[in-house]
Amino acid sequence: MFQKPSSAFYYILFLSVSLFTSGCQNELPVNEQTDTKSEVDLKSSGPPPKAVIVDGNYDFGSMEVDQTLKHKFEIRNDGKGVLKLKFERSTCKCTMADLEKTELAPGESTTVELEWTAKAVDPTFSQAAFLRTNDPKNEEIALVIAGRVDPTYDITPTGVWYLGEMNLGEPTEFVGKISSRVRDDFEFKEAVCKNELVSVKVTPMDKKQLEELGAKKGYQINGNVAPGSPLGVFSEKVALKFLVNAEGDEKKSEEKTATITVEGFYSGPFKMIGPLGWTSSKMTMNFRNFAASEGKTAKISMYIKDNSGPPIEIKEVISKPAFLKVSLIKDEKLQVKNRERYDLIIEVPPGAPPSQYYKENPARIKVVTNNPIVGTMNIRVQMISY
Repeated sequence: MFQKPSSAFYYILFLSVSLFTSGCQNELPVNEQTDTKSEVDLKSSGPPPKAVIVDGNYDFGSMEVDQTLKHKFEIRNDGKGVLKLKFERSTCKCTMADLEKTELAPGESTTVELEWTAKAVDPTFSQAAFLRTNDPKNEEIALVIAGRVDPTYDITPTGVWYLGEMNLGEPTEFVGKISSRVRDDFEFKEAVCKNELVSVKVTPMDKKQLEELGAKKGYQINGNVAPGSPLGVFSEKVALKFLVNAEGDEKKSEEKTATITVEGFYSGPFKMIGPLGWTSSKMTMNFRNFAASEGKTAKISMYIKDNSGPPIEIKEVISKPAFLKVSLIKDEKLQVKNRERYDLIIEVPPGAPPSQYYKENPARIKVVTNNPIVGTMNIRVQMISY
């Protein structure tokens, strides 16, 4: 181990390792400065020593991802003989130990410093370093640090804030929270969304709310989406901007941003029935897998009730990718009072470039019509063509 048997020799071990919630990863390089001529001999004669650890389990509470902490453990010799210490190992080489003394006279004590840096969220973070001794009743002693590693900010709900079916004629409300177990220095500045229909109000949490979350600071988020969006999927990002103390200088502030995604859908006052792969509530067509040379077509039946205006026509189609085609054909055979039926046809033409559009990055089609009943439709397309 890395020891200091005399004032002429120093033994230093520095370990720099990323920590992961899944356990130990590949070991990173260890830089050592040692005197290879010296070894600690744990053999002893005469009266036995007695190794005493003053609080060998340190609960650091909560720390932030990428934060580095240190803690010194005290080891004391309460026996009548000389206590010898030798570094044995540390778990996953995820800690750094620097042993100041390797021999303690009766009544003497020393400190061992552990240092750790957390690289991922872990609610049950724990690391340890182990020392060998010549105490016959305590041949190995463990120095343990434990606590939780938290993200800088906790956002609730996690992931996408899903609103389900949204209101056509009145605002659709949403609520959430942003808090921190590790920081109390973030001040809300503003909420920014490129869609003017989205508004957000942010208010500080009171003491009771913070205690329930175990947080140092937090904010309640109340927002709404005003009516006026196209039919189909609604998805917008809201940037919550905060001011925090600059690293290394608490007198200066820097801006940090937390982003939330608000998503829902507008179903419209009409009914759409499609083939396998069509989800009406989300205005999404999943073509699945097909040969690009053959192309793919989907025909969706659209039923309209009480249309007092002209027959529905497409005024404009904006699609990404541009090769997607959309057409609307009225069913002239349907002769029912106050009822109309149309075929909405979505087509990937034969010979279009092979493409991959998954749920996370679907193709998008914006269909603008001439009729206020339908208005504008946002349609998503998922497909894998080869």
